Amino acid sequence: HVLIYAATMLVPNGKYMGVSSLVPEDPEYSAYGNKDTREKIRSFFQEEMGATITFEEKEVSAGLDHPIRHLIVHLTGGRKSFCGTYKAATIAAYKDLVDAADAAVGIPKNRAVLNEWGPFDFRPFSTSSKQYGPL
Repeated sequence: HVLIYAATMLVPNGKYMGVSSLVPEDPEYSAYGNKDTREKIRSFFQEEMGATITFEEKEVSAGLDHPIRHLIVHLTGGRKSFCGTYKAATIAAYKDLVDAADAAVGIPKNRAVLNEWGPFDFRPFSTSSKQYGPL
């Protein structure tokens, strides 16, 4: 739902960019689901908000032994701002948009994966990807 919130804050043709780590043990998944789910998200934003969203996979090594793969999200605001699309930019209008996204894309379910880094089995953080399912 963070992308919907970001889209509501954009003026027409405004830009938003976000980053999500891909899970090393299961690189098909991210916080935005798998490729099929990301296509549903892209379609929803285009059809419902007139916004353009793309997902770009990128590997960042930054001198690390194990490069980290990220999913970069590019969002361009639609033809109208949220206030221009809805008669009143109310919490109810926002909830309607979220409910429509849940129906079109599915509701995210956490899939926690604990990363192991280095020879010391040190676990500094976990990454949670999402699987989307029906309502």
